[in-house]
Amino acid sequence: MKRFIVILLVLVLVGGGGAGGLIMMGIVPNPFNPEGGGFFSAADDAAASMEKKFQPPTAAFQLVKVSDMVVPVIVNGRLVRRVSVTVRLIVGEASNKTLVESNLPHYQDIMLQELIPYFQSHFYNNDVVDIKGVKKLLLEQSKKIYGDIVTDVLLINVFQQDVGR
Repeated sequence: MKRFIVILLVLVLVGGGGAGGLIMMGIVPNPFNPEGGGFFSAADDAAASMEKKFQPPTAAFQLVKVSDMVVPVIVNGRLVRRVSVTVRLIVGEASNKTLVESNLPHYQDIMLQELIPYFQSHFYNNDVVDIKGVKKLLLEQSKKIYGDIVTDVLLINVFQQDVGR
């Protein structure tokens, strides 16, 4: 009798789990929620809407490599850390790439002049680099320097290195 009860419980658990899985995948209609779809229907709807919004690029991005910028962070007259920033500039047209490349030293000079005070004020109250803030600053300055020639800034790497603590 005990064996029969154990076998019956195992069959009920396996059968219930299988039926629940079929209902969740939408293979079998849900008798408790007839108007709703399966578990994955919301994900499928989201994926379908994402496919409609995505516009693939028509040509390869024209990337201009900017040399790594090492920004010293000085707080209260002491060098407390260095922040290394690796950036690529995305140029709209291939013909403008040489114009951007020829003006890179000027761009790096302006970016260092902007990043040094930014990091000094940021690290006065924080311990971690704000990547979104850095990207926003880089994009704003790139637009000021190059205008619409640079369409976006690709932030490859930002990391901080503590110095002498």
